[in-house]
This record gives sequence, C-alpha cells and structure tokens, in this order.
Amino acid sequence: MKPGTRISLVILALLTTLAPSGAEPLGREDVLTWRGDGFYLEGQRFAGIGWNKFDLYWALWHEALDGGALTETNAAVRKQDATLRELRSMGFRTIRFFASPYGRGRTFFEDPELRSVHFEALDKAIALCARNDIRAVVSLGCGSFSDRRHRFNEQGGIRGRILGEEHPRELIADPESESRAALYDYLETAIPRYRNSRAVLMWEIGNELTNMADLQPGSKVYHGARMPTHAELATFYDDVARKIKALDRLRMVVNGGSKLRPSAWNQYTNDSWKKDTYEEHVRAWELVCGEPAIDVIDVHYYAIPHGGVELADRILTLNDYVRIMEDELWKPVVIGEYGPLPVSREKKPDVHEAVDWFESYREKEIAAQWFRRAADDLVDSGVQLAWWWAYGSDRAMDKGDPGRFDVSLERDPELVRIVAEANRRMREMYER
Repeated sequence: MKPGTRISLVILALLTTLAPSGAEPLGREDVLTWRGDGFYLEGQRFAGIGWNKFDLYWALWHEALDGGALTETNAAVRKQDATLRELRSMGFRTIRFFASPYGRGRTFFEDPELRSVHFEALDKAIALCARNDIRAVVSLGCGSFSDRRHRFNEQGGIRGRILGEEHPRELIADPESESRAALYDYLETAIPRYRNSRAVLMWEIGNELTNMADLQPGSKVYHGARMPTHAELATFYDDVARKIKALDRLRMVVNGGSKLRPSAWNQYTNDSWKKDTYEEHVRAWELVCGEPAIDVIDVHYYAIPHGGVELADRILTLNDYVRIMEDELWKPVVIGEYGPLPVSREKKPDVHEAVDWFESYREKEIAAQWFRRAADDLVDSGVQLAWWWAYGSDRAMDKGDPGRFDVSLERDPELVRIVAEANRRMREMYER
C-alpha cells in the first residue's frame, strides 16, 4: 500500500470514528423498558419472537474488507436489505446480530484501516435495520478485546489460535489491563455513535461469555488461554454494564447468554464437574447475573430434545429459567438463542436413540414436528422476548451444508411459518 493511501485511510478512520449519529436524541418512551409486568416500547407493551440474523454485520464487514463500497447497488447490501425486508413482511420486528468481527481480538479497533471498515459495516447494518423498521439486539463483542485471535481456513472455520500477552482472564478480571482500556475506548466511540438510532433495541455485552468461566476446573486454562472465574465474570458484567449505561442512560443492557453449565457452582467452588443441585445452581445465577448491573438476563436454550438441562436433583426446564430470573433474581429474562437444531446421527447417536430427531432441516416432517413443539413450549413459558436460531446465513461455510443451523423462507417455508405463527401468538398474549 502506498504511504499516501495509508494516511488517507487513517484520516478516514478518524473522521468516521468521530462522526455524529445525526439523529435527534431519544426519550425514555422511545426505547425498550421493563415495567414489572412486561416490556414496553413507545408507550405500548412489546413482546414477540425474532430471529438471530447473526451474520448481518459479518456479511457487510467481509464485503467492505474485500474493497467493496457498501452502496445501495452493492450485492451484499442488497441481499441483507432484502432479508430484513422479508422478515418484516412476515411480522418479525426484532433481530439479534454480532456487531464485531469474529476471531480478530481487539485488532479491528486498534488498526485504523480495520476500524474504518468496521464502522462502515456497522453503520450500514444499523441503517438497514432502521430502514426496515427492525429493532436489533446489538451484541457488542466485549469479551473479544483480549490478545487472543483465531486463524481461519478458506471456508471461515477455525484452524488455530494466536495468543498474545493478555488472555481473556486479563480482559475480564483486570480493570487496569490494556485489553480493558481498549474495550472502554471502543465503547466510548461506538455507543454515542448509535445511541440515537431507534434500530437499537438493547445493548448486549457479548455472546456466551459464561462458557469461559472456570474453564477448565483447576487450571482455569483452555487451549492455552487463561480463563476467568464466575466471580470475575460477574464483576466484568457489572463494570461493563455500568460503562455502557454511563454512555447511554436510556437503554437496557443484557448479558448475552449462554446458560450456566450444569456444574457451574461446583466448577467455581470445588474445581469440579460435579453437577449442581438446584439450590447451588440458583446461587450461581445470583452470583453471575443477579448482582451485576445488567438489566436483562439472556438464556440460550437448546435443550429441546432432552426436555431440559440435567442437574443433580432435577431437570431444569425453560419455565424454570423464567422462574429463577424473575422470582429469585428479580430481573426479566429473554431467550437470546432458541430452537431445535439438527444433530448428526454419526457424531451424537445418543440424541437419536433417545428421541426421534433429525440431522437436517431437509427432513421436513420430523423437523416441523419439533419446531411446533418448541414453539408451543416457548409461547407457554412466560418468556416475552426471544430470538430463534437462525435466519438466512450468508457464510460460505454454511452454503451447501445439509446440516446447517439456519433456515430461510425460500428453503424452509413451513418451518419459518411455524415461528411466524408463534410470534403472532406471543404478541397476542402479552400485547393485548
């Protein structure tokens, strides 16, 4: 790259970083709130099922990274726009998406050229949501700001990891770390940039950070990377939630799932994989999500073929999660990821031996049966906002994969319509 070109890109990155949102400031009625009996938006009850369009930003990021201008004539932009328009036409009003590049650590913000690409892609993602009257849970990727990065193969799969000086433990457990400083710098740039957009439903701290906690029991090291404890994660949630709230005083902050492992309390207290009792498991949830300043607790629930999550003394169902969060922790719960996913008969024969399951959405009859059952369970659970996994992936690694985890109206019309009907029923139940 010529020196003059690099200087121009650096200037562009600074300009885009400092660019104002251009929208009028919002008021309390303009954003999602919780009033004890339910969620409210624009003065009205707000409920329903949306979709994880998890790769919305990723598709735009890769297009911009490859040199494509994210204009209205760009094929990637038109594709994402059409997908959001399709969802809105079916009655879906919300999505959830990952708003930072996968596997790059904090380099996407520290490198001026990558920073410019990032904000170009995220600007477009937010703008497309606004254009199509879609509200988005924006997953900020706060757990990725360490020196840990991934190596990828040509299909986008992970083929290795790069570990720098600061690992996830330093980011999460040490508020004085360089990683934490980089994260706060990013939040101070990104949150004011988008806080006046009606397209932002909630700020999500990061996807499934609970999966890092006390891994592995004893060493707290996983694939060579130092990992945090559950208590350290709780403090991180509290610190970051307060930081986001200082930058956007109106919007609610959600953790981002996943669920706690069935052994979470024992991992934390005994360095053991021993399954928790129900009482122990509730204490783990109180530690990680009850005490921190997060407003909404997100649980990711895929235990549909098993009937729930097995603890030492009981099975934890979807209804149990709602009861724990709202009755024990006094916080609203959302289901950020949900749905019956294909399971390989070769890799997990036990699932297929236990129930009549499917390994591809092409097995239409059995997949539809489980979609209906899952939809009924979700509507009847007491959950008022949820996001089904997943809609319309444009990743190269998913195309042509018979076991892919995403559906679309074109490929899977019956499955999509089952979710659309469940969304209608949930709205009718809580918005009347």
